Amino acid sequence: AIFKAALFKVGPTAGNTNAIEAYAENHKDLSQIFSNMSIHQKDHFLPWHRWFLLYFEKELQSQSSVTGASKIAMPFWDWTSDTSPTSDLWTTFLGDYNAAPPTGWGLGRSVGTSSTLATQFDVNEVLKLTSFDQIGTASYGSGFFGNTIEATPHNIAHVWVGGQMAQSTSPRDPAFFLHHASVDRLWQEWEDYIGNTSTFNAGSLPSVTGGADPWPTSSTVAGVTLNVAIPTAVDP
Repeated sequence: AIFKAALFKVGPTAGNTNAIEAYAENHKDLSQIFSNMSIHQKDHFLPWHRWFLLYFEKELQSQSSVTGASKIAMPFWDWTSDTSPTSDLWTTFLGDYNAAPPTGWGLGRSVGTSSTLATQFDVNEVLKLTSFDQIGTASYGSGFFGNTIEATPHNIAHVWVGGQMAQSTSPRDPAFFLHHASVDRLWQEWEDYIGNTSTFNAGSLPSVTGGADPWPTSSTVAGVTLNVAIPTAVDP
């Protein structure tokens, strides 16, 4: 209840901040840059989206009018087990946001009508990979963890949800954040439990919404290892 209450506060419905629109526009702008600054198909796909999640989590925690908001942790959507378009995730937990304005956010979802979701087998295959990425670039299916996870399970889940989730403005749908929290969870598992190392080119990483560049001062060094965990506690 706390997570949903804070989420509504940053949404577009009357009387709320619509802060989520800034995140959607930031993501759109950086998705449409076809250079090393792009946030997709690059070796910084995972770290950039991790910081994006952390910024949004702080946005929710800052909603002081919601009791308990300061303790919010980003929940995640496990696409290997929650695979039904009629599950509580889409009807109860996130269903309210899909309705047309003024009650909802008009997200235009078409849940489950296009694409498929990653299976546990798919996830296991990704976790078997031992090299993080090619520095500065990414090519789907090349056998590197970073770009393989971006293709599956990441891309196909965006299409499976449809509507705003299938657009460059996908952060307009709160499902975006639960989805990316799950992607990040697998990255953390790949590092912590499997013992792999993530090294990426952090020399010219794009900024996250909020003004200040969130990257550490060492980001001018070509190879930087980032290890920031996304909390996985779920507050329904």
